[in-house]
Amino acid sequence: MSDICFTFRVSTNALNNDYKLLFNESPFPKWIYSKNNHSILDVNKAAIKHYGYSKKEFLKMTIKDLRPKEDIKRLLNFEKNREQKDGLVNFGVWKHKKKNGEIINVEVSGHQITYNGQKCNVAICVDITEKLKAEKLIKLNEQKLKTLLQDGSDLISILDVKGNYIDISPTSEKILGISPNYLINKNVFDLIHPNDKERVYDDFTRILKKNKIKIKAFRFLNHHDKFIWIESVLTNMLDEPLVKGIVSSARDVTKEINYEKSISQAVINTQENERFEISAELHDNVNQLLAASQIYLSTASKKIHDPNTQKLVNDSRSYILSAISEIRKLSHRLSPGFQPDFSITDAFGDLISELEIENNMKVCLEIDKNHTELPYDLKLNLYRILQEQFINILKHSKATESKVRLKVNKTNLILTTIDNGIGFNNGSTKKGIGIANMKKRVQLFLGTIDIKSDTKSGTTIKIDIPL
Repeated sequence: MSDICFTFRVSTNALNNDYKLLFNESPFPKWIYSKNNHSILDVNKAAIKHYGYSKKEFLKMTIKDLRPKEDIKRLLNFEKNREQKDGLVNFGVWKHKKKNGEIINVEVSGHQITYNGQKCNVAICVDITEKLKAEKLIKLNEQKLKTLLQDGSDLISILDVKGNYIDISPTSEKILGISPNYLINKNVFDLIHPNDKERVYDDFTRILKKNKIKIKAFRFLNHHDKFIWIESVLTNMLDEPLVKGIVSSARDVTKEINYEKSISQAVINTQENERFEISAELHDNVNQLLAASQIYLSTASKKIHDPNTQKLVNDSRSYILSAISEIRKLSHRLSPGFQPDFSITDAFGDLISELEIENNMKVCLEIDKNHTELPYDLKLNLYRILQEQFINILKHSKATESKVRLKVNKTNLILTTIDNGIGFNNGSTKKGIGIANMKKRVQLFLGTIDIKSDTKSGTTIKIDIPL
């Protein structure tokens, strides 16, 4: 019901027919009560419907019967001391009791009237219970939102659909070293690292169609003009009247990222050391033993005159030579012996040439000629990643052709490998050791790996590493 009231002045005679009609058909509960003893003398349809009493029950009641016990004293004092005025008067907000015991909040207004020769009042009631509940809820939500913004340890912000800051918590001082006032009306994407901006923007646009999404760690500029790692959860609250925006709950995960990176680096360093030790053992010990065996067999063959025995010795020498050759190749793969300034183009070229010769596979290599010089650790890991990819291709794909493409620019590096093999189930990529090793090396450089495979077009692996 709306807060609309009507004022009527009537003569000292009984209510005329027009007034009776307006009184009875009014959408607001009304009753006429005696000033003298507060008894209810008449009541309209809306009051009967809203309060649950029949008209007969109403006419046996006083206005005190419609009040909770604790309000009766206040009611009597109000009626006794109320200044009598002509016209419509606002009696204030009162608690009323329905027949079912429900207590409601009612805004009451009224005016004087003479009814059947008695001085009476007409009470006009508007139930504002739901209105007060809504106002209370709004205040509560406002307080919750204020508490969330003011007292949380995370970086809480409200963004519009374009990513502009509407509001932000004081924790921006602690996490970013930037005052909230500085960030208001700034665009969040202006502070995100160029290499992460497209990915974060794609995630941000998805929140317009979803209730909540999580954005993986990305780099965010702080007051020292340095990038820290931020992880964020977005909640769509555009339809919430108190918010009318997208709520971002973000936290600084720089320490976690650096810790994970150090663990991955330690694991990879251990693997490289093991490769080096195995390579050295094969080259310096096993191959030396095989070489010595070759010498002994050569000496022995000179003293053997039986043709069959001679053939066995010669075959053994041939097998040993093959074993020495294979061990040398394996030793080189395990520990290529790259100098710090080695060329990734030459390293990839040697690996592919060896693959083509030994496995009868055609491989096309495309590398940007004018690419930025890469750090040694990155080049070594790219070499290991490509090695791992070709091991998988040879073991599982049955491919006859493959293409390797390396593109490098100022912001990122993209290594793409494509083969025409039989493909595999994408769900199995999580289980393979080779795939796991590649992912670990890619994550070490905060990159991403995307694997697409099917039985018709083979497998494509795309690795994107920020520089």
